[in-house]
Amino acid sequence: MTLQRNYLSTGMAFSPEGGDTLLVKLFSVTVRHTYYSLSRDCCPDLRIAPTPASVELMGNFGMALRQERFGFSIFIQQGRLKDLQAYLLAKALPGPGGTLEFWERLTFSMQLQNPAFIDITQLPLSTKINERNLYASNCQAHMGEGLALLSPGPFVDGAAFYDVVGRDVTLRLPPGAQRVVVTDIAGRVVLPPPGTEPIPIFLAGSGAGAPQWNWAQIDMGPLPFDLYTLRVQDAHGADIAAGKYPWSVLYIQPQADALLLLDMLLTQPTPDSAGVYPLPPLFGTPPAPLAASGTPYVLPFDARHTYWQYYIVSQGPRGTLRDLRISGQGADFVCQPEPVLLPNGDMATVFMAQQPLPLSQHPTQVFQLTGQRSDAMGHENAIRISRLPVAAATPVWPSLTQRFQSGISEIYVYV
Repeated sequence: MTLQRNYLSTGMAFSPEGGDTLLVKLFSVTVRHTYYSLSRDCCPDLRIAPTPASVELMGNFGMALRQERFGFSIFIQQGRLKDLQAYLLAKALPGPGGTLEFWERLTFSMQLQNPAFIDITQLPLSTKINERNLYASNCQAHMGEGLALLSPGPFVDGAAFYDVVGRDVTLRLPPGAQRVVVTDIAGRVVLPPPGTEPIPIFLAGSGAGAPQWNWAQIDMGPLPFDLYTLRVQDAHGADIAAGKYPWSVLYIQPQADALLLLDMLLTQPTPDSAGVYPLPPLFGTPPAPLAASGTPYVLPFDARHTYWQYYIVSQGPRGTLRDLRISGQGADFVCQPEPVLLPNGDMATVFMAQQPLPLSQHPTQVFQLTGQRSDAMGHENAIRISRLPVAAATPVWPSLTQRFQSGISEIYVYV
């Protein structure tokens, strides 16, 4: 098979014969999610797409992307590693004390394939992915069980959300703002470009004597899609920390199903940087020749833990329930003092779990229901259900109560 420039593999494995053209794995990313118990936590819900800038960089150095069921892998022609090393050295930026910094990276958009992903994932239920997206980077990666986890903690959580912006961003500025700048993940000013005019600041008001405020318009178009920080500064060039500023945002390509932007730096950016990288550091003099590590990364998500709420309903007219009890390991259930009226006119006895329980592709919780039912004729029947139904993946209902913030799963049982 001949490797084509900018070739993106969509599932098949390939390894052309020949020394310099042999494809070696640079790194791989597997999406894990504790909801997917039947596939050993491997998650099929996200599809990968490199950003345009990354497609260009991959094509320039004989890299290829292989889309996989639970993630993706990046390969590079073995003979191009020396060219990539020369490129990284040429693109290095001077840091404090003259030390070089290496911020070149591949950036990927992770797109949802499962509309129920937010419901099953321990993320804020109010998430609107057209307004906020997740961000992950191997600068935050750490080792766990022999794998590099792409999250500061054990899972990607709500702290990784950032506001999403498009090309044109209008800013209302706090008092004292004299300058607006945009910095990248290296902390370097990328807008306005060095040596160009500052971003204009305008004054607005609504009539004589009305309060006036400053505003600015930023064109993000010249920048590659990534994480940026919008900063407002005073007359002395110091950052003003007021309201949402400094404001870190994700500038991404508009996509209805985009969930996460992933930065994969190719090598350690600074000598003090934490993280896990696919290529060895380039700080030596001279640096050692590059070798692809094939580093396996994991993008980890946790299943949502919801408060299960059982509605026990008597079948048939004028049936009454008493002495109901739900038992089992893993949660305590408390019966509400009064039955509730359902929309169809039935009365239901409600039990609420006192601990949140994880949703699962293959739930293992076992709860029993016992009690008595009296029918209209006064006959008494014992209720014995040895295995109650468990919570479904959807829907998960939000709660106004802080205690149940992770959501409520409603389960209806007719006896």
